[in-house]
Amino acid sequence: MISSPTSVEVPVKNLVFHTLHRILEAYQDEITENCRCLGETIEAKFLLCFGQDGSSHQSRFNQKLSENSDDSSIFTISMNPLQIATDEGKILYRNSSPQSSRSVRVQKITFCKENADLNKSEYRKTCDALNEFKDEIFQFELISGN
Repeated sequence: MISSPTSVEVPVKNLVFHTLHRILEAYQDEITENCRCLGETIEAKFLLCFGQDGSSHQSRFNQKLSENSDDSSIFTISMNPLQIATDEGKILYRNSSPQSSRSVRVQKITFCKENADLNKSEYRKTCDALNEFKDEIFQFELISGN
């Protein structure tokens, strides 16, 4: 985790890896059952989406922040897992309610006012971070609970 007086963030790769691990752990039995006919090793893609949101005119709590900051505006970047699917199209996991805040994973929170330049800059940073490991292979061993 990276923090400063006005923001906190989790590196994108860590958040994606941790989320994938949690999904595989929580849905282990279902995924194992779906994978039985696919053989010993399978390749799958983890689909997710990232979004940004800003809010202004929050209640002020007069926190002591750096000179040019206040706590009346907040900007967040969040990730939402959508599905894990094989190249053949077999769905191993699907987020049944992607609109729900229950599955949203916050990647960054910062006290600043949202604007077009900030959106573009943060979008580029997120894309660059995702591109650094988009072809990386994560290996997990699924063990049946039976």
